Amino acid sequence: MCSSDLSNTPCIPSYKWTLVAGKADLQDPSVRSTGLGSPNLALTGGALMRGQSYVLELQGTCASEQTGFSRITVQFDQGPVGGSFTAAPLQGFPLKTIFSLECAKWIDELENLPLSYVYQAALWDQTQPLSGKIASYKLDIIMSPTTKPGANNETVGVNAMICNSFGSCVSSQVTQVLLTEDPAPTAVTDQLSLVSGAAGVGNTEMIVGASRAILDQVNVNRRRRRAGRRQDPGEELAVKQTLMQALSQVTITAVTEDSVAFLTTALEPAMDTGSMPFQNIHGLGLSMTRSLLQTSKIGRAHV
Repeated sequence: MCSSDLSNTPCIPSYKWTLVAGKADLQDPSVRSTGLGSPNLALTGGALMRGQSYVLELQGTCASEQTGFSRITVQFDQGPVGGSFTAAPLQGFPLKTIFSLECAKWIDELENLPLSYVYQAALWDQTQPLSGKIASYKLDIIMSPTTKPGANNETVGVNAMICNSFGSCVSSQVTQVLLTEDPAPTAVTDQLSLVSGAAGVGNTEMIVGASRAILDQVNVNRRRRRAGRRQDPGEELAVKQTLMQALSQVTITAVTEDSVAFLTTALEPAMDTGSMPFQNIHGLGLSMTRSLLQTSKIGRAHV
């Protein structure tokens, strides 16, 4: 706020933002969500370049043409750099093959450590997370089957988002993994063993992957029964009850709020409960979530 030197009339200033140093076109309205005559300046994603420094100036001018200004220097974080992403094997069966995804040699400034990772897969222009934001640079996971009608083999692009503690994330290169039709599908009992084994080492994402594989297979079997006009849901109910009982025993000492959210949201679409009576399974699901929250630092305050 400024005042005229000729009177005590309060100054209602006009504002103007300018870029003093750095390469960016503030005149382009697509790079900002506020006007250059606003007292605040909000830039859109992609307006500034990683690793670059910028000096912005705000001028305030009174009706008496008195002008003041203030400058701010913005250093845009570069994010993690220098690393690689690999997946092995590059070909396998859905619901069965354990794929190992690994981020190696990513570095950042010391004050921006530690790094965290989000693994993801892309198919048919849709990207879905394979993990929450986790501390491990390596993830073992199984993938859900392809669901496109008539598709026996599908190529899935997998990669990772590598984030520093400041919240700046970069995307790794994409590696293509081929999922082929399995001539001998994995038995549900073997998939339940994957759930139990993953629970033993605290691999939340493997728990989700194996659980979704079981539920996906159960849902496929249900659709086949409906197509054949066979209405015997007993096996499906028993499998889901067994799965939820196994999940209810999971205790992950390093679980975070992010992994709890990932676990519950990832399982939800695969349940596809339809009109079956799942009161008992619902109760087991609540027990599982409660158990996970009790082992998390944030969850203990809410359970």
